[in-house]
Amino acid sequence: MEESTNKGFTIIEFLVYIAILAIVVNVMGGVALNVFRVGSRTDTIQEVAHNGRFAMQRMGQAIKSAKAVISPEKEGSFLALEFEEADKNPTIFDVSGKTLRIKEGNKEYVDLTSSEVNIDRVMFQKVSSIGIDSVKIEMNISFYNPEGLPEYGFDNFFTGAFTIRNK
Repeated sequence: MEESTNKGFTIIEFLVYIAILAIVVNVMGGVALNVFRVGSRTDTIQEVAHNGRFAMQRMGQAIKSAKAVISPEKEGSFLALEFEEADKNPTIFDVSGKTLRIKEGNKEYVDLTSSEVNIDRVMFQKVSSIGIDSVKIEMNISFYNPEGLPEYGFDNFFTGAFTIRNK
């Protein structure tokens, strides 16, 4: 009998190699998907935190340099401030749609938060003591997530209190 000179794979060897390759590709795909989800989650948290910190800082700076709180008398969903500089009167912070914005005097409104986040709730509370006005701010911000994907589902609560210094 003559020996075969064909050097190739048997069907069993070929199927084993394909099975091993499928397992490796599946594991690599799962790892890549988890890396994507963790990265998306981190970006989501950073976006909400950045918008919240920036908005609180901007409102705090305005309150500290204001002359008086015009509104709210006690508690409300918008803040109006009076300044020494007439061109800043009044300065208004409010929410339009799901965006926090500022308007200084006769200027146009300027958005303080990006379109990637929603202001779900904002509350301004005027606190007066011994002729000194302070404003307490409570704000809830969530990531804009119309598809309801879990890696983009994040919200954060921000709070702060700022005292008027120009009296």
